[in-house]
Amino acid sequence: MFRNGETFQKVAEFNSGRKLYESLELKAKVLEISELRNKRIDFTAKDQDLDDYIYHCVGRSDGKFLLFEEHMDKVDIQTLKIINEKRGNIHFKDCKNEYRFNNSKSTLFKKFHFDSFKDIEVEILENPLEMISTIQNQDIFKNTVKTKYLGTIYLPLYGSKGTVELKSSLNQWNASGRKRKSNEAYIPVQASIRKRTRSFSQTRTLNSI
Repeated sequence: MFRNGETFQKVAEFNSGRKLYESLELKAKVLEISELRNKRIDFTAKDQDLDDYIYHCVGRSDGKFLLFEEHMDKVDIQTLKIINEKRGNIHFKDCKNEYRFNNSKSTLFKKFHFDSFKDIEVEILENPLEMISTIQNQDIFKNTVKTKYLGTIYLPLYGSKGTVELKSSLNQWNASGRKRKSNEAYIPVQASIRKRTRSFSQTRTLNSI
């Protein structure tokens, strides 16, 4: 991710807006995509009552997380310039940033320049899927709750089948029925956990983060 101090990273998808730009000429298409990007930033800022916003980038290298932040600029419509178009990608820029739009996936990428970043040492698991499987099988409760982590309960972020539901739990925002907040979520307490830790309160609180 941090190779050569720069990288293109995905910042937006516009599948729902494809009909607005797919039949346009190159220059008009870039303009429409840029305006869609700016409208999305404006909508989010208004909806979340934000005065400012940043990109928060996380990379991994040699047992470390590399953290980098950069101001999230809107596309400057007045200074748009098309660099080239090849292999289904449109490369363009404004006075501040460079972008690449992938036509087939309706995806907008932005070039980030990592002049400086903060690094944090982390333990990288050799087999993370094995750890997830261990937690899913509740072995962690047998081995640690009575010793080092007495009084601590680990709540999986996925369902009993090991998958994240599309319209509940972490994706409660996508549920049907009443109007949902865009970041609405909850963590369910599985029956297997309640059986193993009967003193644990079964009350769940739904909060908007």
